[in-house]
Amino acid sequence: MISGGATVFVIVVNFLLQFVIRKFSMGERHETATKMNISVALKLTVARFLNSSLMLVLVNPDPKQWFNGGNLAYDASMLVTILAFQNPFMDLISYPYYLKKLKICLQKSKGEECSLTQREANILCEGTTIDVANKISNFMNMIMTCMFFSPIIP
Repeated sequence: MISGGATVFVIVVNFLLQFVIRKFSMGERHETATKMNISVALKLTVARFLNSSLMLVLVNPDPKQWFNGGNLAYDASMLVTILAFQNPFMDLISYPYYLKKLKICLQKSKGEECSLTQREANILCEGTTIDVANKISNFMNMIMTCMFFSPIIP
């Protein structure tokens, strides 16, 4: 139970890191959006890897106990499992998509009293934006975590 809670806590901190790292990167001068995304993805990957993998090793410092009960081997396997299913699950419950659908329904319910311009209606009906830096960082964190824990996870 404690191991599962610790793993969920790591995932929540990884989610919140995207906002913190993006704020740090906003202060930098980037010539293009691509360079901005690369900067955010790199910083976010490193921060998430440190939070995910190295934090579990620091919490379980005794190598003799790594394979007992709910110690490092179990925590690492839980973390890798959650990281594998986190991205598809978050895409499935994408709140910006449902928020846009709600806004569209509200505007349609107004009927003739709708005051949207054509540009606002087009933006509202377009798909949601993809956070490239966050997606790259999530996948790289999962790959790096799997590689890091591959010696102890069967």
